[in-house]
Amino acid sequence: LLFASALSVPLHSLQQSSEGSCTTYTDTILGAGNFSNTQTSSAEECCSLCSTFPKCVAFTFEILTSRCYLKDNVEIQQPIANHTSGTNGRVLWSPCMPPYDQFPFCDVNLSVADRLDDLVNRISIDEAAAQLTARQSPVLQRLGLPSYYWGTNAIHGVQNTFCLPSKVCPTSFPTPVSLAASFNTTNVFVMAQIIGKEMRGYFNDKYHNSLDTWSPTINLARDPRWGRCVESPGEDPMLSGDFGTAYTLGVQGNSNILLAAVTLKHWFAYSLENYTLVSGANRHAFDAKVSAYDMASTYLVAWRRVITQANPKGVMCSYNMVNGQPTCGSGNITSLLRDDLGFDGYITSDTDAINDIFVNHHYSDSLLVAVKDAIEGGCDINSGNTYLNNLASSVNQSITDMNAVKSALWRSYRIRYLLGLFDPQTDHPYKHIHSDIVGAPEHHAASLLMAQQGLVLLKNDRKLLPLPKKSNVAVIGRIARYGGDLLGNYYGPICWDNTLNCVPTLADQIASVNELPVSVWTNVSNVAGALAVAKAADIVVLVIDNGLKNEGGAEGLDRISIGLAANQLQLAHAIISSGKEVVMVIVDGGVIAIDDLKDSVSAILQAFMPGYHGAQAIAQALFGDVNPAGRLPVTMYSSDFVTQTNFTDMSMTSGSGRTYRYYRGTPLYPFGFGLSYTTFTVTTNLLTTSITVSTRDPIILEVSVTNTGDVAGDYVVLVFSTLLERDKIEPQLNGAPIPIKQMIGYQRLASIVPNRVQTTYIQIDPETLALTDDDGTVAMYPSQYELLVGVSDEQVSAGSIEITGTAPRIISKLRKWW
Repeated sequence: LLFASALSVPLHSLQQSSEGSCTTYTDTILGAGNFSNTQTSSAEECCSLCSTFPKCVAFTFEILTSRCYLKDNVEIQQPIANHTSGTNGRVLWSPCMPPYDQFPFCDVNLSVADRLDDLVNRISIDEAAAQLTARQSPVLQRLGLPSYYWGTNAIHGVQNTFCLPSKVCPTSFPTPVSLAASFNTTNVFVMAQIIGKEMRGYFNDKYHNSLDTWSPTINLARDPRWGRCVESPGEDPMLSGDFGTAYTLGVQGNSNILLAAVTLKHWFAYSLENYTLVSGANRHAFDAKVSAYDMASTYLVAWRRVITQANPKGVMCSYNMVNGQPTCGSGNITSLLRDDLGFDGYITSDTDAINDIFVNHHYSDSLLVAVKDAIEGGCDINSGNTYLNNLASSVNQSITDMNAVKSALWRSYRIRYLLGLFDPQTDHPYKHIHSDIVGAPEHHAASLLMAQQGLVLLKNDRKLLPLPKKSNVAVIGRIARYGGDLLGNYYGPICWDNTLNCVPTLADQIASVNELPVSVWTNVSNVAGALAVAKAADIVVLVIDNGLKNEGGAEGLDRISIGLAANQLQLAHAIISSGKEVVMVIVDGGVIAIDDLKDSVSAILQAFMPGYHGAQAIAQALFGDVNPAGRLPVTMYSSDFVTQTNFTDMSMTSGSGRTYRYYRGTPLYPFGFGLSYTTFTVTTNLLTTSITVSTRDPIILEVSVTNTGDVAGDYVVLVFSTLLERDKIEPQLNGAPIPIKQMIGYQRLASIVPNRVQTTYIQIDPETLALTDDDGTVAMYPSQYELLVGVSDEQVSAGSIEITGTAPRIISKLRKWW
């Protein structure tokens, strides 16, 4: 999903200005492309010329060449010298403003459905293609419809816009994998709520014409080679589903008007970018072969959870096919989403995935047929130009049904109605949010807290951490003086000057918290120089990372190796052999396999990519201002994992298995692992020991956590189930696998002080104990489970629970098209 700039010119006065009057901006290009250009003597003459064309709403005058460019949009703004741009008073911001408010689709006394029917029936096929095109649907002047930008990415902060004229930028948060490591979905809700409010501030003050997020990503990090693990909430279906639910509830708000709209991505079984160097597979042509078992037990779980619990209003279909049909061009796959999971919003394609249906998948015979497959298959919006260039011809040649086009328009416009955009005269709380909320101090405080809570302490021999302040510290690593790689991917505008120079660095933050300057070395190829710096220090903070695209992967590029880059590995071995105490800080999106390094250093802090305030959070943890309590939301495999399992095989059990649910090897660190600067004891009391297959009431598990150390700390309670007497159940599943264990509940307990007990009651949905057969049928079986709390050495048994009944109770059956 590539990104483009959107409207960010301040348009406060434009709607009120009279037609023909010019508002100009110096050193700026405004609007995408041009429909005409000619010589004029001045910007004023260029504006006058614009006013003679009914479709002209903006212009750019190139001073050095005296060239006038006429525009029919204000979609982008770019700062560039010797250009003057402006508008002529025709810019529309809200539908249903005078003189366009007399249409029935503007009548608030009619139902939304009736208003949508009226609007859709007024759209011609030539207009429909543009209206169903993203990222930006253009102005439809004759009906008073403004342009609308569909594709604002907001994975962990508002993207696709610019910093405000006040030089304040949208708040940037930790990456999803870092947020997931906190096991605190309140953090996700708070972040999403801030994102929704900041988007409203941009929109209401006419800086950005979008209230639709193309976020969150809820695809599982099924394999560390996937280039986008950084934007995934991890490998567990429940955790990914809860992440998406919290995000959706936060962004969309709790009013009858949406704060902003969520677009879940990527639908579905999507976790491969470009693996062509190994297998020839790339996302534009990949057919994900997924068994009925894996589909029901893994790939659909998070989607079902978010849709049923949070009612997201958008979904993005993915580039790949699933079992022979394109996700953006299959009525079967869309019926699975709408009819079986209950989704009722709009669907957009990923960036020109419709083109892939013909060009790369060879599923359709032509682009005209690809358009038919997509529109009639339920893909409403095309991000790209395939609808724009082919939809009218496809309808006019009777290939595509115009009724399907009208349905796509209806579903798409409905989102803008639900956002209140067709009711500009109707008051609601979100209309009073302004851009002064953007980047507010409390938003940055929340971002810092989230970065702190996502830190995972993997090792702390001899209680080396926390370090004493005023220590003689050397900070060594490629990114010691660069904060950009702490941000991850899909970050928005960060610094006013369009650089990343304002992002706090590890070296500066460690020095600040240490209250003493530190020595720094960043040239990982100069081992001798690094050793000299290390030997002059008492303690070395060794920062390793995979921020470079060819090391950590990215959108459009998967990893071949999951180990540390060779030059960093050589440096690490040299520093470790120096005899100094070494604290390793890991900054990564997809986990780095640290293999032999794991046993060679005294302390390891896994930071993932903790965002704008990540350096401060790491420094605070190193010196004890913060007690890390995060847990791994993914398995940390050894580097030879890539030889054990075929990346393009979507099976969760192939090779040595994938994720903690199926992996049969020994990981470097397991899912859910994390230490603390204090110690805890955990006792449990299973209050529900027997249920029936029909039970809907939650299973109650009482968990008491005592801080037996000498500093306060958070504690993450993780609850897993494991099936007992598996041999009795396996025949009923027709050979389908049974997970080794499955997380069925979790809760983060805050700030347990020494010698105090904190008790919580975990409510467990009985259906988390359901099993899936080889046909994808999910059911509750008469069986017995043991419940486990914690992982590794801290794991304790919470007892067993029996599920009684005479026969299984079916929860869901899987729609199959293959």
